[in-house]
Amino acid sequence: MGKLFLTGASEVEDIDAHEEENRGIGRLVRAMWQLEFMLRAFLYERELPKIGRFATRENFIKSPVGTKLPVNAITDYSSLDQLIRRYNAIVRPASQHLTIDDSVVGIRDALAHGRVVAVGQSEAAELVKYSKPQDAEVFVAYRMTMTPETLRRHGKHVQDQMLIIARALRELPT
Repeated sequence: MGKLFLTGASEVEDIDAHEEENRGIGRLVRAMWQLEFMLRAFLYERELPKIGRFATRENFIKSPVGTKLPVNAITDYSSLDQLIRRYNAIVRPASQHLTIDDSVVGIRDALAHGRVVAVGQSEAAELVKYSKPQDAEVFVAYRMTMTPETLRRHGKHVQDQMLIIARALRELPT
């Protein structure tokens, strides 16, 4: 095989060469963080029983490393997929239009676990996520060409999901 895949890989690309993509990735990652926190805040207020409450807001914002906190929707180890399922289970019976599209999980997982490759300085990077191996093989589970437009479109989709949660916070009783 030799250097089939690694031709030019020993060169370090100038990170500033793709400034618009970098900003798009940053906006998308930040939107994902905001979406997850909005889901957690919604679940914190609505899931029963209401155990594991914080004494004050500062308990979870300003706690130093090593501080013990109660387990609740803010602090638990639920994945984005699990959070969306819990949220949808609460809102679906009352208002189907307030459910969240779980396709954002694929984007989030690809950002966290995917591989990013740019063939040349002028080409958009490719984000590829592979499945877990099965019988010594994997399949491509997710692929996105990270153009500024694609990143904007995905960021808007995530933002649309946040707007749905904001509507649910206003419309559904606690």
